[in-house]
Amino acid sequence: MNLKRAAIFSGAFLAIFFTWGAYSSYLFLQEITTYDSVSLEKSRNEFKEKFKVIGVGAPSDYGFNNSIEIKYNSFDGTQLSGWLIKSSKVDAKKCIVLIHDRESNRIEMLKYLQLIKDIKLENEYHIVLPDLRNSGNSEEGETLMGYKFSEDITALVGLLNTQLKIEEVTLYGVGMGAISAAIAVRRRDLQGYLQEKNVYVTSLILDSPYSNVKAQVQRNGNAYAEIIQNVAFYLFDNRVEGYLDYMRLGALLDQVDQQVLILQNIGDEITPTDLLLSELNENNWVKLELFDGDEHGNIYPHPSYKNKYLKLVKDFFNETN
Repeated sequence: MNLKRAAIFSGAFLAIFFTWGAYSSYLFLQEITTYDSVSLEKSRNEFKEKFKVIGVGAPSDYGFNNSIEIKYNSFDGTQLSGWLIKSSKVDAKKCIVLIHDRESNRIEMLKYLQLIKDIKLENEYHIVLPDLRNSGNSEEGETLMGYKFSEDITALVGLLNTQLKIEEVTLYGVGMGAISAAIAVRRRDLQGYLQEKNVYVTSLILDSPYSNVKAQVQRNGNAYAEIIQNVAFYLFDNRVEGYLDYMRLGALLDQVDQQVLILQNIGDEITPTDLLLSELNENNWVKLELFDGDEHGNIYPHPSYKNKYLKLVKDFFNETN
């Protein structure tokens, strides 16, 4: 009888343990893959100061009165939207795509329109500010820490090639948008799609980038037991088709064909600099510039850094043209 009770107790304990483990892994996975969509209205109100934007939160605030709303679908059918600002040069073949961060949208990238204007790029480049999935006016969906963002970016570039005959693209991303840009130029399926269209990403500007998705998530999820994290990472890796170990700049930017500029605040706790430096260990393919601030994704608007930031980006475009 005692043995029977012990067996029942052990079975119940194991069932509770595995149920708890599965549920905890699910919760951790949800933290990785899910966050609330931020509407344009919320950005214009609650997040306006966070994003350092002026006016009512539109391209016209920066002197771009010719922006139009575009709508398109990603490869999996997710409906997306954004602003397109056409170049004043009718036969322009170049484009800059401004890619927002996690828990953000296109309004975050408005401030970079002032930079583009200051270094006089608007005549040579079309400019696009998309809402990627789960952001702004676009459809909700799992972003998978930039894996699905990269598909949205590539689908957008394909659309621009079809409609405007774009041939060369600069991807300019912040935070998760930055690593999404790097994924977009490294994933073979996405690059194969662009090569078939004869359109190429020629340069990357990565501001405050996620540098190692797995390491960063592990650091932020240290409240979870290692076994819980491992199960969650296994499930996540399945969702990104076995790509998790490549979702780090050390792999994505190794011997890339593109010119790359990375801009980072040393004290940025959201995208830690020590992870970035470990990923770029003696990478001679990348130009890295460090600033001594602590804000994430707001280096350019800071009065102490604005002139230096502006010069770095201007020189980068001069070198890559």
